[in-house]
Formats: sequence, structure tokens, C-alpha cells
Amino acid sequence: MNDAQLELFRAAILRVLDGNSTSFGLTAAVLATLLVGEGFSVAATEVTAALDWLLDRRFVALTNKPL
Repeated sequence: MNDAQLELFRAAILRVLDGNSTSFGLTAAVLATLLVGEGFSVAATEVTAALDWLLDRRFVALTNKPL
């Protein structure tokens, strides 16, 4: 992905996370599946890398709530 696509990808992750109305987080695999609806067909490893970037910048937070 180029820089513009990566920025759109990260924004899509934030939109999907914002739309999660449960009190639980979403795994990278679930996010990868939901991101198809945003126009991104990616592996969970790419989602994990993007989540790490977002976590480092405090756009997202980890949750340890089990399902």
C-alpha cells in the first residue's frame, strides 16, 4: 500500500472499531473480515501491523475483556 492507501486503511479500521457497539474489542481476524465492507481485502497480519501503529499513537486501546 502507498501512503494514501495506508491512511485510508487506518481510517477504515477506526470506523469499524467505532461502529462496534459491544463492550468487547475485535480481533485482527474479525477486523480483516469486516474491512472487506470498507473496500480492503487484507490479511490479519496487516491489520495487526496497522493496529500496532494506531496503538502507539493512542488512537486505539487494548481491551482484555473475554467473550
